[in-house]
Order: sequence, then structure tokens, then C-alpha cells
Amino acid sequence: MLKKPHRIYAGKRIKKNLFLKIDYWNDLIEPTKGKSTKEEKEAFRANINSYLGLLKHYKTYNLRKKMIDVNLDNYFLEYFAMPNNFEKMILLK
Repeated sequence: MLKKPHRIYAGKRIKKNLFLKIDYWNDLIEPTKGKSTKEEKEAFRANINSYLGLLKHYKTYNLRKKMIDVNLDNYFLEYFAMPNNFEKMILLK
């Protein structure tokens, strides 16, 4: 955790683990695109929301946006919605 006047940033370890987890999920769905089960989608949502919940306590809007827009596979965007502030991921029915 890096502290500066009027803002607190997330540490390198949190960011690294987040991007490693996104790479894990991207690699996991690559061979089974379109065939993932509801349980897998729920597990993904819970995992990502865990990181987003942790990150919302820091000044990390740009990090959360980059995570969703750049690093996350477009496959997930078909099944999940994000509010404007990137604080949680919602599974679409």
C-alpha cells in the first residue's frame, strides 16, 4: 500500500495477483468458449468481485477499468455487466 497525501494506492502484490487471476480465467475458458457452466461463471464472478471489493477501498478506478477493458477476454462481457464505477460484476441471466 502506497500512501500519498489525500489518496492511497493498492500495492504491487494486489495488482500482480489480480492480473494473474485474470490470465488464469482467460486461459481456462479459451478451449471451452461458449460451453462454460453456470457454476464456472458464478465462480469467476465471485473471484473477480472479491478483488474489486478489495480495490474499491483504494484510488484504483483506472486500474479496475484497465482490468475489464484490456485484460479480460471479450467472452466474459457477453455474460457479465459492470456498473459505471467498476466496483462489482453482475452475472446476466
